[in-house]
Amino acid sequence: MHETELQRILAFIERYSGVHGFPPSYQEIAEECGLGSVGHVQYRINRLVREGRVARSPGRARSLVVVARKVDESATRDREHKGIKGRAAAFLKALTGPREG
Repeated sequence: MHETELQRILAFIERYSGVHGFPPSYQEIAEECGLGSVGHVQYRINRLVREGRVARSPGRARSLVVVARKVDESATRDREHKGIKGRAAAFLKALTGPREG
């Protein structure tokens, strides 16, 4: 996945939202950006959300909001590292069970 593709998606969301007053559907993003399916759009939107470039309200249709056009690479790596450490700690806790003290 190339940065230019993500930039094209962000630009379309901003442009569409400005014209219509609400963000595009995943289907509209797929059609405009030449993506094969809504699943491809969802994958890319999930990445943009993880990077902090797009925000959305889970369970609500058409809730995409562009937060940032560019991402700070070091901040993204730090966030991912902390997320991995947190998931690993939760996994280990689940394996060992509750501790009696």
